[in-house]
Amino acid sequence: MLVNYIQSIGIDPNSPDGKRLLEECILCMAGVNTAFDFQHNVKTIDLKPTGMSGKDLRLKLMEHSYFTLNVKYAALFMGMSPTNADTYNKVQAYICTEDVPIFREVFARRKLKSRVKQHCINRHLGLPDITLHHMRVQKDLFDFHIAKVKKHIKFKVYKQMRFISKAENIPLDDLHSEVTLRVIRAYYQLLPTRQSSDYITNYLRSSASKCVVNMIKAYTTAKRGRMVKGAADGYGGNEFFLVCESENQHKAGADDAEYSYEGLSNAVSTEETRHVDSAILFERLLSPYVGRKRAALEILAGQNDDGFSAYLRKKKSIKEGDDHADYQRRVAHTTFLNSLADYLGVIREAFMKFISSIGDKLVAHREFA
Repeated sequence: MLVNYIQSIGIDPNSPDGKRLLEECILCMAGVNTAFDFQHNVKTIDLKPTGMSGKDLRLKLMEHSYFTLNVKYAALFMGMSPTNADTYNKVQAYICTEDVPIFREVFARRKLKSRVKQHCINRHLGLPDITLHHMRVQKDLFDFHIAKVKKHIKFKVYKQMRFISKAENIPLDDLHSEVTLRVIRAYYQLLPTRQSSDYITNYLRSSASKCVVNMIKAYTTAKRGRMVKGAADGYGGNEFFLVCESENQHKAGADDAEYSYEGLSNAVSTEETRHVDSAILFERLLSPYVGRKRAALEILAGQNDDGFSAYLRKKKSIKEGDDHADYQRRVAHTTFLNSLADYLGVIREAFMKFISSIGDKLVAHREFA
């Protein structure tokens, strides 16, 4: 069944990529690899023939939980059983004939087999819990568990999702079926398990509640949001864009040209934003420093210091009408630092070490200064 499925989506199961994908599917369905592991590992596999991403492929697999349960039990059984002919004969009862060779090839590797076995040990599963008989018993118990959860599902849907039914013109029966389907999937993903009946019932109720919450978020968040998150802004945050405007949002101040929503991307507002961002970044840079260290960094960043300008005029380094910024542009960087150290009354060598220690931060700031 698994081999036929991989073949149906356009990948040759006998190719190197096909064999790797089959292995990742087995580990994912067995619960050994997480969703993140699966999507990360299949990045190196050519999925172009499928027209799907790793995430899409994983979700497609999860849609067939009832059918892939046999594959899951077979993988766990192979991991817990010794590698011999008797094991291969027994596993044929779990899966179709086409899948047996790939299982033999995958579980011939000791490292992978150990991972599956450790997964069973972590879940406190023994060989009796992953037999074909146990799987059939758990399937038969589904009607017993779902009967306890039906009332909870109906209450959640008809009580909390009625407004979605009206707003989106979706029949409540359709929403009820969607939540029920998620609960069914949750049950088959939980198997095999040694948990009590009460635990399983509470687990399914919790799955139904989470599903309802997620569906409500999916239908309402986009409607409520005035702005949507865009690309990173370079300062650890994100840019945001308006998705809709109301009549009273067009004017936020007295000057329409400068402060209206239409003018958010014009040259004036963009330049003002850069100045604000620069001031915030500069304050973060200087926050650990006080006294002469802070004064030195402010001068190096281009802020005006009348005392330093007066000091340079007294030393005949600049003429009347000039300031330390003119001096900084005219002389070598080392000469400027020596003059600044003399003005602050600190040892030149120690001052040079201090400037060198924050050089990277200072250069990053000077891009905005």
